[in-house]
Amino acid sequence: MAESTPDVKPPEGGGGLSAKLGKKIGPLPLAAWLVIAVGIFYFVYKKNNTGTGSGQETDSAGNVGTIDPKTGYVAGSAEDAAALGQASSGLGTSADTGTGGSTVSGQYADNNAWAVAAINYLVSIGVDATSANAAVTQFLSSQTLTTTQQGEINLVIQRLGAPPSPPEPGGSPPPVVTPPSSSTYATNPPTGFTTTSVTASSIGAKWNAATNAASYTLYWGTTAEAKDGHTTVSTTAATATGLKANTLYHLRVQANPVKSGAGFASLTKTTAKTSGSTGGGTKPKPESKAPYKHTVTHDGESYSSIAAQYHYKGGGHALWVYNYTDSPHTKEAKAEIKKRGPDKLFHGSTVYIPRS
Repeated sequence: MAESTPDVKPPEGGGGLSAKLGKKIGPLPLAAWLVIAVGIFYFVYKKNNTGTGSGQETDSAGNVGTIDPKTGYVAGSAEDAAALGQASSGLGTSADTGTGGSTVSGQYADNNAWAVAAINYLVSIGVDATSANAAVTQFLSSQTLTTTQQGEINLVIQRLGAPPSPPEPGGSPPPVVTPPSSSTYATNPPTGFTTTSVTASSIGAKWNAATNAASYTLYWGTTAEAKDGHTTVSTTAATATGLKANTLYHLRVQANPVKSGAGFASLTKTTAKTSGSTGGGTKPKPESKAPYKHTVTHDGESYSSIAAQYHYKGGGHALWVYNYTDSPHTKEAKAEIKKRGPDKLFHGSTVYIPRS
């Protein structure tokens, strides 16, 4: 009977690297898993480091180079050129105004480009070119805007977005409010324009309220253009100040928001010679305290009739006493009065009647 051979186990730790790489982990051997891991690492590394050190990037169209932030494509590529051409031509886009300048929000290289588009847009909706230029220029230079100018700038921001560099560093564009439309301009010129006071250095004026008026601007000057100064108020009265004494001034007033070419109310007034206010009129003279002076024009007049004529309550005798004792007569005149008596007056005589 043959002798059985016992099973022999391989020594511990035997088989080497090949055996380990050949060992299955799940459905694949370890070597296959290592190859897959290296492939994934290489793919991720290449994706995250494409162009590193050379400034090169790959856009969505597969172009390699420097990305143009305006378009998102590599600068100089066909896609970049097409995008820039569409943004700058102002033709065939939903935001086109027909003025030849782009009105697409966010497509402006600097504030100058934004300003050109803003002015073109305002002109295209009927705003006067000079007014549009003033509004945009003053906005970008952080100057104070009128109500009308603020409304125009708000329209621009609604259409084009804020400029690339806001007027104030780090600031936000002004809040968007509903600007005045052509149907809500104030009625001009205001009626009832007149002066209320005049001094050597100022002229006060008032006028009637105008329909749709948010404010009023009073202008003044020594010429008909009234360009020496102005003030804007929310009420229907204002004062021209800093004027020269005894000088003719022209005053104008308009209601805001004012439509280009609207009329204005005007008047002229001369300032006072002194610093005292005339209140718009002449100060009345104080009432005289001197007695009335009556000259007898015909025979038959008497102290009694004169007293009645002037409503002198003392009567004729009292009037005779007043003339004899109180009136500024000479000694000879008083003697003549005494000799004639209370009711003996002759043509040409003078009688004084005290004021009550």
